[in-house]
Amino acid sequence: MQKIRTFVAIATSSTIQKRATSLIERLRCSDANVNWVKPDNLHLTLKFVGDVPNTEVSHVCRAVGNAVGACGPFSVSYEGIGAFPNRERPKVIWIGVGQGSDRLVQLHAAVDNSLSELGFLPERRPYQPHLTVGRLRRPVPGPQLCELMEEYEDFSAGTVEVSELLVMASFLGRGGPTYDVMARFRL
Repeated sequence: MQKIRTFVAIATSSTIQKRATSLIERLRCSDANVNWVKPDNLHLTLKFVGDVPNTEVSHVCRAVGNAVGACGPFSVSYEGIGAFPNRERPKVIWIGVGQGSDRLVQLHAAVDNSLSELGFLPERRPYQPHLTVGRLRRPVPGPQLCELMEEYEDFSAGTVEVSELLVMASFLGRGGPTYDVMARFRL
């Protein structure tokens, strides 16, 4: 049985992509060995579902649609820069969310609850909305990356209206991941 690597996401606008790419270019000059996210692949992950049997994808899509319910559109501002687990030992570099963060947390909880009814495990850690811009290949960067992250801690990529939720398929390849939209749900 074929499995599809599945996640629930919110697309970014071309303006957010351009501004995030500008930040990536500034950070790229550091001494860190980072896989930077391609502009077309920038998105906000609401829930990583994992490998879903292709026969169950329609059930996942229906559950996400049910979770959207009466949720209307809202604005999200992408601002600040941070890292998981922290800036001193980053593994994932991200742009944070200011305005709209609370709505994203609520939407995440609704999707998580709806998918848990299908047997998908809910997140154990609190959801922290973010836009991933890079993943370190080596866990310990040189001092330049940490200094640049501190320099751009007040970075702003702008504000965007969130009006739909996407169920995405991820395909891993030599050139990095590619994504396909499997379903769209209007807010």
